[in-house]
Amino acid sequence: MIDRLRWVHACALAVLAALFVVHAYGQTIAPTNSAPNPYRAIENWGELPEGRGWGSTSGVDVIPTEGASGSPSAAARSRRLR
Repeated sequence: MIDRLRWVHACALAVLAALFVVHAYGQTIAPTNSAPNPYRAIENWGELPEGRGWGSTSGVDVIPTEGASGSPSAAARSRRLR
């Protein structure tokens, strides 16, 4: 009898936990940033040396200059075209 009562309590607790999870994760939350994207894509903006293709970017940094803003610098892995 005690085992059956424990089983009923365990099932009831599992159902309550499932209802809580469904309620907690079922809420609709607005995105933290719903502003429009201020950037624009520029196609074909750079030229590579003959025989090289675009690779992946391995690092980006800003080189300090005497002006108000620095110059961006990117390190990229390129691949040889055959």
